[in-house]
Amino acid sequence: MTIAFIGKGGAGKTTLAASYIRHCQSNRHVLACDADHNVGLAAALGVPASPRHLSAHTPHIAAYLRGQRTDLGDRPMIGTTPPGVGSRRIHPTQADPFLQEYAYREPGLDLIVTGSYTSADAGHDCYHGKLDALLLVLSHVQLQVGVSVVMDAPAGTDLLGTALYYHCQALVVVVEPTPRSVQVWHDTCALLPPDAPPLWAVGNQVLDEQDRHFLQQALEPQALVGCIGYSQPHRRFVQTTGHEQGCSAPPAPPLPGSLAVWHDLDRRLHLLGSPDPAQRQHRLHQAHHLRASKWYNAYYGQQLHTNLSDPLEHNQVGLHDK
Repeated sequence: MTIAFIGKGGAGKTTLAASYIRHCQSNRHVLACDADHNVGLAAALGVPASPRHLSAHTPHIAAYLRGQRTDLGDRPMIGTTPPGVGSRRIHPTQADPFLQEYAYREPGLDLIVTGSYTSADAGHDCYHGKLDALLLVLSHVQLQVGVSVVMDAPAGTDLLGTALYYHCQALVVVVEPTPRSVQVWHDTCALLPPDAPPLWAVGNQVLDEQDRHFLQQALEPQALVGCIGYSQPHRRFVQTTGHEQGCSAPPAPPLPGSLAVWHDLDRRLHLLGSPDPAQRQHRLHQAHHLRASKWYNAYYGQQLHTNLSDPLEHNQVGLHDK
């Protein structure tokens, strides 16, 4: 199951994603993905150090995941290239060589980070291109029962303009009780296609019943999973850990009301059931066809989306470390 936290910048998206990740660790393994160019998830989780940035190693990652597949021929792998026969897969619950190199690891958690801009990017580079490495990783993760993928996504509606959208089984919009924050919710609803995954909201920094009532009136019925209050102890935690990268941090104090909210979110996700492997593979091919036909086929002068092998048809889940 892959779930993404989105919302207006500054609404608390990263804080709530970190809180939910720590909640999930109590009964499952979590692959946590920082897809925001602000790169704040490691600090919000209080981990000792941020792992290597995936975007700085995209060619190496593509070559590793390509494995022994032959269907691509001399065609390149781009961010949306789906796994094929001979691809290497990533196994979060094992001593996986990829995660050992690119993730921060602790019991129940693997954290991977897309990365941000560098001074060399100024004036010409777009963050969407930096997501290719993360897209490849998500495509090649071997999803299984007891593993959740939780993404701190780009702010605003930016997720919907990237192929990350195709990896999500649910979207959670973090909404503060303000008109500008609620507008991001409505903008997201307006952009979603008919086959979109469920879209839910979690209220953040909700101080009283007036704030709660504001959100209940502003959002669609049944969309609001619950509300989380303001926490001064948590603010102090963020202020401290945000300036102590490289040092171990104590566990973040719980956010007011978060336990009930996360239990209700778990209940909703459970009702969705586990992702169907065939449906997941179809969505990956759909995303690749769309991206390749709109831009990359012409750029490379090759048909990148045709004649691709399907590991499900060959009853193959992929290589591990061969």
